[in-house]
Amino acid sequence: MEIKQSPMWLRAIQIIFGLIAIILSFWVIIQPPLTTFFILILFFAIGLLFIGLMAIFRGIFSKDLPGWLRALNIIVGILIIILMPSPFFEPILTAFLLLWLFAFGLIFYGLTNLMLGFAAPDTPGWYRALLIIFGFLLMIFGFQVIWAPIFGLVLAVWFLCFGLIFGGIELLIAGFTGQRPRRA
Repeated sequence: MEIKQSPMWLRAIQIIFGLIAIILSFWVIIQPPLTTFFILILFFAIGLLFIGLMAIFRGIFSKDLPGWLRALNIIVGILIIILMPSPFFEPILTAFLLLWLFAFGLIFYGLTNLMLGFAAPDTPGWYRALLIIFGFLLMIFGFQVIWAPIFGLVLAVWFLCFGLIFGGIELLIAGFTGQRPRRA
């Protein structure tokens, strides 16, 4: 694998998102856990609304998709928008769903960092070591949440903070160094 420099616009976006992730992590730390969970549930509902609208628009405006796939996008988008208020009616179920999504997201993101850290021999050693360390830590956090879900509900806010901090640091490093592994 050879190292290619990321384009400047991508590096700027990585730095901006890295800073946002770190700032959000400190904001989550100062909020009470219950407030943070209700805010996450609100974001989840808003995310469902945007996903539903994107699916509908994709179905309406994507002329390169076959007709059946366009219709399917519209139907799925409408169903998602119909389900959008459900987090407000079932906040506890939504909290557990978000907890599981959060846990699996941490595990898979950690796994991708591990694979990238081990599979990129031309990447500088310090960057590979950071990817491997962050990958292991993210996976440990994810498995901890799955292993003890009730305890995980309390700790999920802190895990979210750590995940945001590790992800933010990784984005900052990638943005400042401009390095990204690519296949030759």
